Amino acid sequence: MLKEAGEMILMSFILILSGLSLITAGILLLTLCIAGTGKWPGCHPARWPTRVKKLALLTGGGALLTLFGILVAYGI
Repeated sequence: MLKEAGEMILMSFILILSGLSLITAGILLLTLCIAGTGKWPGCHPARWPTRVKKLALLTGGGALLTLFGILVAYGI
């Protein structure tokens, strides 16, 4: 029982920290992309360049990892 609880705590920390690092990386790379081109990509995802779409997916994946880490911490 104790071994399983320790594994869940470790897994939740790993998921939360990796998710937060992906969110940070996605936001920083998107900022660099906007600063490099000098243009905001706009509000319509259909008009976004491929690079911006990949960065949005990276940030969204980080948010999902963080959410999964929180759910694992609660034991759900």
